[in-house]
Amino acid sequence: MNSDNSEDHKPKLANKQRSRLTSGLSQGKVKPQDIGLKILAQPVDVEDIEVDIVAVHGIGVNPIKTWVFKENNVNWLSHETMLPAAIPNARIMAFGYASYWFGDEAVKLTLDGVARKLLMALGSARDGCKHRPIVFIGHCFGGLVIQQAYTIAALHHKDEDFYGIFDSVTGVVFLGTPHYGVQDSFQRQIQGQIYKKVAEANIQVQDNILHSMAPDNDLLVKCVFDFTRTVALEQQQAPKLFCFYEQKPSRIDLIVGLPNITQEFIVNGSSGILHGHPCECLPLDHFSINKFEDNQDDNYISVRRQIVKMVKGSKYIMKGRKIIQVPPMGDYEIIDGHKLQRLEGAGTTRTKQETVGDEIHNGQISPACY
Repeated sequence: MNSDNSEDHKPKLANKQRSRLTSGLSQGKVKPQDIGLKILAQPVDVEDIEVDIVAVHGIGVNPIKTWVFKENNVNWLSHETMLPAAIPNARIMAFGYASYWFGDEAVKLTLDGVARKLLMALGSARDGCKHRPIVFIGHCFGGLVIQQAYTIAALHHKDEDFYGIFDSVTGVVFLGTPHYGVQDSFQRQIQGQIYKKVAEANIQVQDNILHSMAPDNDLLVKCVFDFTRTVALEQQQAPKLFCFYEQKPSRIDLIVGLPNITQEFIVNGSSGILHGHPCECLPLDHFSINKFEDNQDDNYISVRRQIVKMVKGSKYIMKGRKIIQVPPMGDYEIIDGHKLQRLEGAGTTRTKQETVGDEIHNGQISPACY
């Protein structure tokens, strides 16, 4: 009898556990309208736009809420007193993607897949100005997405969908990005208590992306190596990189709504920096390092300082790259002895070099920025 009662209670316990776990996804369901590249702020006159700032979030979040400071509902990327005020000539955008790794909304993510979606969206949004400078902001996994996207754009710089992106990236700010993997202790917690509770509740899990952020993971190592190598090859014209890393451990229970789980560092100082590039610590945990209360928040001031610095330096980097601008309405222009012809087709702008000899800009003639 007791055994039968125990069996009867199992479904009820599983449902209760499931309810507790799924309540951890407090940011809510992600709708198709929430994902993709969204413009958060830009000048009234689009002709005044001088730079694109693109923010990319991490995993397990709602793309609409992830940049918002919960207590006052301020999004520092869009609030009129924050980043738009600091850089009024910027078009500020956020790239969102489905990123839940457990629960009914779980999706199977790949680093390459998200990076290519970012490039496709960005290429389409920049159809009118292929060589406007780009400054990226990446939180956690979002920083790795940016790295992968940059490498893909470099390798396929002639691809019509990605055209001009590699040449235009002038800076990247990383917020708690696990360049060398998340903490081993965090991985053990995920694989231990959290996995156990998720399994008991019979909840869908797509955890492949978590494994890709483990220390010494081959995909992670290759992503960071290819990115840093590609940046280094640009030498004086390389995009500026800056890393912010967390100083406080994070409440891992917030991920899934479970109590009494030890606080852990998710991305520590040794993993949150890129060797040879400047960095700064922030007295925040992993889940708050991408959210700021107001324009007097000292953590915001630190991050804003680096973004503004990158934006100001963009024109000098672009000038050093000697990107060729072809007049929008001109049929031909002679530049350095080369005859260039403007071609129209398939909604894009291309140029044709009509001289035999060295190719310009490694075989790529850059389209007009207009």
